[in-house]
Amino acid sequence: MSRRGRSGPAISLFAFQDIITSVTAIVIVVVLFLALDLVQRKESAHADSPAGVVEDLTERIGELRAELERLQAETTRTDATVRELAQFSPAELQAEVTSAERAVQNLQARLKQLVERHKQWQSREKAALAEKFDLRPRQSQLEKSKHASRDLQQQIEEGRNDRRPIYGLPRGVSTGGWVVVIEEEVIFVAPLGRRAKPIKFQQGALPLITGTAASAFLNWIREEKQQKAYFLLLIRPGGAEQANEINFSFTEKSTLNGYDVIGAQDEILHPEKGAAP
Repeated sequence: MSRRGRSGPAISLFAFQDIITSVTAIVIVVVLFLALDLVQRKESAHADSPAGVVEDLTERIGELRAELERLQAETTRTDATVRELAQFSPAELQAEVTSAERAVQNLQARLKQLVERHKQWQSREKAALAEKFDLRPRQSQLEKSKHASRDLQQQIEEGRNDRRPIYGLPRGVSTGGWVVVIEEEVIFVAPLGRRAKPIKFQQGALPLITGTAASAFLNWIREEKQQKAYFLLLIRPGGAEQANEINFSFTEKSTLNGYDVIGAQDEILHPEKGAAP
């Protein structure tokens, strides 16, 4: 038998293989989606399972038991209160309520009185502050008067204890005057009738070189231009030599003066007031 010769194109299986591969991929994807849906349904079924319901019911039962215990405790307290109230008759309870209402009214009235009194005190305080502000100038003047009174009282006390003799200008002299206390090496000078600290003239260690207290006093008269003033010379024991020097100068220049002799312990000049009273 002889073979027949083939004629026409050859058959290719590549297109069929592509179709088979695509269909297989689609089937696999569908299977995966079905498996995922099955898993989700299983979890949902587990949530709706009797075990989940029992767990929810157990939790709810616990909450209800706690609420029941709270209500029972509240009921017990209410019963105790009712038993206490049951010991009193309605009349006694009404009397107690009436007494409490009266006490409340009294407290309200007392509170109102206290509020009014507080307002009155506030008004008085404001008025007192205003009056105090208005009295400040008077208080200042009063303080000044008190200080002046104390100073005057102090001066009076000092005057009582002061045993110094008070000297004045001779009649007819109006040029001013000075009290001169002459000691052996020191001379003190203070104005007559005027408060002033005494001026002190001290003799130096070498009178022939540095000069005597008398020479210093005479120089002061010249420098201060007091040649026409009146000088009362009060001579202590030991001051005769100084007095002679001064008297010689006064005689030469016709200076108005007078003199007297005083003791060594006689108080003549005050440390602050000088010859003034």
